[in-house]
Amino acid sequence: FAFSESYKLLFIARSLQGIGSSCSSVAGMGMLASVYPDDEERGNAMGIALGGMAMGVLVGPPFGSVMYEFVGKAAPFLVLAALALLDG
Repeated sequence: FAFSESYKLLFIARSLQGIGSSCSSVAGMGMLASVYPDDEERGNAMGIALGGMAMGVLVGPPFGSVMYEFVGKAAPFLVLAALALLDG
């Protein structure tokens, strides 16, 4: 995303992001289900996880637009890449 100049490359990058997101979401929920065998604890853990995902959906677009406007087109993607690297 950060260095693409064509629509085709943006489409490929977004497709890969969607595939990765779906895989990590399903795997994460599966891990929570295996760690919390009790129904009530599992429900609470999944509620927190889904709340965090919803917070990302709410905070992401304003963050990206501010970074894009004041720092540059590549900035939001490079910040997220650095966060993913630190997380890994």
